[in-house]
Amino acid sequence: MSKIIEKVLDKISKYDIIVNFIPGSVFVYCCKFFGQVDILYNNFLIDIPVIYFYGMLSELIGDALINFLKILKIVNYANYDDFLKADKRNSKVSLISRKVSMLKAMIGSHMIFITFITFKEFNFKRLMFILVGIAVVLEVIRINKEIGFIKKRIVVNNIKNKKTKVAKNKK
Repeated sequence: MSKIIEKVLDKISKYDIIVNFIPGSVFVYCCKFFGQVDILYNNFLIDIPVIYFYGMLSELIGDALINFLKILKIVNYANYDDFLKADKRNSKVSLISRKVSMLKAMIGSHMIFITFITFKEFNFKRLMFILVGIAVVLEVIRINKEIGFIKKRIVVNNIKNKKTKVAKNKK
């Protein structure tokens, strides 16, 4: 069993730990100690995906809130191309970006917990159904956003490749 756990832990990226597992763990902890509901199964192979799911859901909800705050001009992001240039010059930019992602996930985690406590007596299963439904909608929005970033990078790389080929042909 410990070899399986080691293999699983080796496959988990730093980004997943920071953005998904820490906020998911915070949510599970808050539910257990403040909400008096233990949502874990005391089985590592089941609990890890549960924590990851809540962390991922937290990150999606936090991201949606930050995007709403961007619309209200309360939060202001840098241009993506400028981010990429800065990231190439200074590796700390990516580190700070991961911290921002974790903070977004923590905001989402706290929002889910507040919702959970507010509607605890309402019906846990119904609340989970609503949260999963919200997650699906947010994941579709997030996928579309990520695809946009990928397309932009492809265009930038294609332009760079064409410039490189033109420069080589001139020689």
